[in-house]
Amino acid sequence: MKKKGGIGLLLGVLLILPTAGTLAAPPTAKTVLITPFRFYAPADVAFLNAGILEMLTTRLLRVGSLSVKEWTKSPVDPAEALVLAQKQQADFILVGGITLFDDRVSTDARLLDARDGQPVLLFSRFGRRPGDVLEHVDLLAAEMAEFFSAGGEP
Repeated sequence: MKKKGGIGLLLGVLLILPTAGTLAAPPTAKTVLITPFRFYAPADVAFLNAGILEMLTTRLLRVGSLSVKEWTKSPVDPAEALVLAQKQQADFILVGGITLFDDRVSTDARLLDARDGQPVLLFSRFGRRPGDVLEHVDLLAAEMAEFFSAGGEP
């Protein structure tokens, strides 16, 4: 009799499993295009862009329903961003800038919806040392990950 109960249980599970899969469809994957940041500084520090792109990409790839693309050519302004995002088939595009003056740093970024160019996430941090930019990028990635983990809808 135990065999019959086991077979009945197995059949019940097999009948329920296909139904359960249709109740909660996996979230649609979103694509974000990360562009190089503009630097406003007395010295050329554009070399930092490679590290910033790497940091953001690595952190955002942890979000399961997110695809990350990198634009490595040149920074884009928000007016160009919409066209570029559409050409790259991205749902969102990240643009930003870093201002370095004396021993201060300001990191500003906008995550734009590729459908209409509207910002869905605004980020702004101020630091007392130029090296604070690394913490800022880490915080930006965390805020973006939270946005996309929550569904990535404005």
